[in-house]
Formats: sequence, C-alpha cells, structure tokens
Amino acid sequence: MPACAGGQAFTTACYDPSSEYGYGIVDSPHRFNIVPVYELPFGTGKKWAQGPTEDRIFGGWTISAVLSFQSGFPINIQQGADAVLGGQNTNRPNLSGADLATSGDFYDRLASADHPAATWMNPAGFILAPFGVFGNAPRTITDVRTPSQRNIDAAIIKNVRLAGTKTVTFRMEIINLLNRPNVRNMQGTNVFGNANFGRTSTQAGYMRLLQFTGRFSF
Repeated sequence: MPACAGGQAFTTACYDPSSEYGYGIVDSPHRFNIVPVYELPFGTGKKWAQGPTEDRIFGGWTISAVLSFQSGFPINIQQGADAVLGGQNTNRPNLSGADLATSGDFYDRLASADHPAATWMNPAGFILAPFGVFGNAPRTITDVRTPSQRNIDAAIIKNVRLAGTKTVTFRMEIINLLNRPNVRNMQGTNVFGNANFGRTSTQAGYMRLLQFTGRFSF
C-alpha cells in the first residue's frame, strides 16, 4: 500500500505505517565529553617553587574543566489545525520545498532582545495541509535540528596544607565559561500555524555563573 502523499486525501487505502519510520526524537549523531585535570608543578615535591614561602603562594593549585559538545536533536513538526480529525496537533503540514533552516549564524537565528523575530526554522518551508489531507512532512525532521549544545565549565582549586593532616581547600567554579546560550528542545514552538513557530527562546542551564566554596579537612 502506498503512503499518503501530500495533497492526497487520507484514507486507509493509502496509509502505510512504514511511512512513520524515522530518526528518534533523542537522536544525536555526535557527542563529545572530556574532563581534563591538571595539577600545576609548583610547591613542595614539585618541579618549581619548592621553598616554604613559594609553596604557600604557588603550591597546591589545580585546574580542571568539563567540555561538552553535542549535536542537535531531530524536530517533530506538528500542525495546529486538525485536518484529519485525529485530535489537535496529530497531523503534520506539507513541505513546500524551501529550505527548512533559516539563514545566518547561531546568534542570528536565536530569538532574543536583539533578534525578537528570529526563527530557527523557516516557516516558508511548510504549508498547512488542507482538511482531509495527511501532510507529507516526516515524523521527525533532520534537515534542520535543534541547536547544538556547547558548554565548558571550569574550576580553579587551591589546597593549603596546615599542621599535621589538616588542609583547607578553596574552589572557584565557572559555569558556562564562554557565556554561550544553550537552548532547550523546541517543544511548544514546533506547531506550524502558531505565532511562535520555529523560535528558540528557552534557555537551557545558565549563562556564565561563578561560585566559590571552601572546605576544611582534618
């Protein structure tokens, strides 16, 4: 049985469940994580600055980071108008043949105070399926994905050795070191026909954040 094509009335005679096959909504083809930790070579027992005074100032320093990079997820496009009487947002629109992604760099395409009308997806890439027509947009779109995730967290640690086994540890953590906006999935803005269709305006995580901690060990 052939699948219902765009513009063809939806009937059981033309419906083929295999047309629903596609990428999972959590598919991410590339994910890279690395956690480097480096103890600076200064202070007692290290290569440089081994004296007591130098050790107090330069010894006991460690820097670390968490680097995370991930591809975006496929997008499930829905149609707000119920064209096949299956319930709200159960139908999908037709593809127009235009590019599904908008032009510009990462920041140009994010909805923000500087770009309030920016959209990640191109509304002109879709057409509302008329009543009785099962739209030909696939179950998940991979020609345009949700924005990629790129994040670097860093930490600077200073260990101060006291008498005996006592140690004081000071730690400064920098969350989102590069202050790059990371965006959540497009749930809620993936409904074609809605005014906010295609926008990415919900922050995931934090912008740059500093926090300080201290610990006394004995």
